[in-house]
Amino acid sequence: MSISPQIIHLLCLGGIAFVVTYFCVPLAKRIAFKFNAIDYPSARRVNKTPMPRMGGIAMFMGVMAALVFELVGEVVFDWHELYRSARFLQVNYVGVLAGLTV
Repeated sequence: MSISPQIIHLLCLGGIAFVVTYFCVPLAKRIAFKFNAIDYPSARRVNKTPMPRMGGIAMFMGVMAALVFELVGEVVFDWHELYRSARFLQVNYVGVLAGLTV
């Protein structure tokens, strides 16, 4: 059983998002401590130790890296041909970008 090129392509994009997020988390943590964007423990909080509050930045960077990689691939490598037969996988990138920034 062979894996379709569309699935390999989507797995690569997911891998890129994962790797970039993985490496951006420590950076976001350092930035949070530097700018005092910390959630300190109190009676109203669940956490027992100070928690950085900028983890969303790392996730955003991972998704943006995958999106940029996809857009560059569309222009440079004609990846849109992969999805010509799979219309359900076509994505409106403007809509995705707008949704990610909200």
